[in-house]
Amino acid sequence: MGTDINLLAIRQHGGSQQNAWEELAYQARPRVGDGHVEARKTRAPDAGVEWYEVYADGHVEGFQAKFHSSLADALGGMRESVTSACAKRSTLTRLTFVLPYDFTDTGDGKRKSDQDRWTDAVETWKESIPGADRVEFRTLLAGDVLGELARDQHAGIEDQSRHGSA
Repeated sequence: MGTDINLLAIRQHGGSQQNAWEELAYQARPRVGDGHVEARKTRAPDAGVEWYEVYADGHVEGFQAKFHSSLADALGGMRESVTSACAKRSTLTRLTFVLPYDFTDTGDGKRKSDQDRWTDAVETWKESIPGADRVEFRTLLAGDVLGELARDQHAGIEDQSRHGSA
């Protein structure tokens, strides 16, 4: 998608860019699968997820927005989220991290790419965090978020707080 939108330049909401990113990630959340019952948005403390999708069969799919300028900066907080979510959400089957950038993927083997860092982190979590071996880990990256925001259902949405509306 050719665009000059920089998600890292998001303006503050609720006092911070992190809050703005969490809200934008929720608004641009992906479509749900068959058997979906409801979405539940959380607030701090969030037990490892910003929101989660509940399904009729009892499984839960969680989402965590991380607003950092790079994957290297985000990995520590991601590990904390995985630890918390796996300990407190026994029906969690998938945890998706929503990030405001796309991964590097050099493909040359000389430098460690973001894709390599992600793959290594997931492997480490599954081996070292109780319960992580039962969870599928995914990412929604900048291109995914921008693609979702470009869908017709988002046309014309604007920040109502600037106009005094709720």
